[in-house]
Amino acid sequence: APVMLFWHGGAWQHGDKDYYQFVGASLARRGFLAILPDYRLAPQHPFPAYVEDAASAVRWARVHAADYGGDPDRIYISGHSAGGHSALMLALDPQYLRAVGLAPSDIAGVVSLAGPTGLENLRGEGLKGVFPPTVPDGAFSPVALAPRHAANAPPMLLVTGLDDDVIYASSAAKLADAIRAGGGTATIKACPAVGHIGLVLGFSGVLEGNCNAADDMAQFAGH
Repeated sequence: APVMLFWHGGAWQHGDKDYYQFVGASLARRGFLAILPDYRLAPQHPFPAYVEDAASAVRWARVHAADYGGDPDRIYISGHSAGGHSALMLALDPQYLRAVGLAPSDIAGVVSLAGPTGLENLRGEGLKGVFPPTVPDGAFSPVALAPRHAANAPPMLLVTGLDDDVIYASSAAKLADAIRAGGGTATIKACPAVGHIGLVLGFSGVLEGNCNAADDMAQFAGH
């Protein structure tokens, strides 16, 4: 089976994989071996701790996927909000996968559901302690990293809600443009009348509404 890792959101400060079992179940119903890793949270563990943890999870999946019926050569990574940002970072900054003996070419594809693009105010008061002041903005900005690294990145699917007032659909579109300009492949899926939380709630069978990201992910993976 193709493997799909999914990292939860929560502004890099909150959340737990156990809250998202419905996401894993939805992906499993569509034929994926679903892996939902946890990661260290800020402010105790600021950037890049959670991206480093995401890379370690990919390495674990690569080593152990076959034990659970998964194909280690078909590993996809995904996430919602902050989790989507980690997926984008692994694709667009090769240092994190390199540190665990992998490369972006070891990833079959990336799905970001309302992942921050770098065009938002990631230094805001609500995110204080997430990104250390000594780290330049470009180090955690997918849109800034895309021109340098998109050509070697896996294909990306950016899912956005047209009513999202946290990560604007226009920001996702600008990230897609930057990825393409950098020589990469990016597809946008825009969901009408869907907000920030609605994207992840769409994995629940009773709340699919105008966005069924699990079906989009299966189609993206050709599965």
